[in-house]
Amino acid sequence: MLDTTWVVIGLGMGLESSTITKKVLRNPAAYGVDLDRLIVISAQTGMESEETKDKMERLIYPDLAAAHIRTVQVARAGPSEANGIVVLSDTHSPKCCYIEGGPYTLADEMEQNGTLPQLAHGRRICSIKHKGFSLDTWLARELAGQPFRHFIGFNCEE
Repeated sequence: MLDTTWVVIGLGMGLESSTITKKVLRNPAAYGVDLDRLIVISAQTGMESEETKDKMERLIYPDLAAAHIRTVQVARAGPSEANGIVVLSDTHSPKCCYIEGGPYTLADEMEQNGTLPQLAHGRRICSIKHKGFSLDTWLARELAGQPFRHFIGFNCEE
């Protein structure tokens, strides 16, 4: 029996989250997913590679488009949470992976602060600020408190 709760896949564009996405699309019933209630969302930091863009556009987005899955890309609008986020794309037929990010990228942050991506106390602070905030803000606004299941894939070395 399929769950009627919203299902969100946080597509971080790495191997793990891409694999979860492909598996759910191939066999949604095995995961209790109604594809009409699935949202795939990515937070763009502005620091992904052209190789990542190519792989998303060749290997992931065509499957999402074929299944007519709502695919969203968001980014930070500025250095302060008060600046909010921007939606780079919200479509059921994704084609372009917006690796350049939004108005305020992780590179902007690092340049302003004279830093590099940081791993401190087992936490990737840049991920929280540039990915977590953008994703959480969009989900809170869009789903407005509705329950959802969140699939997240990440490398255990991170």
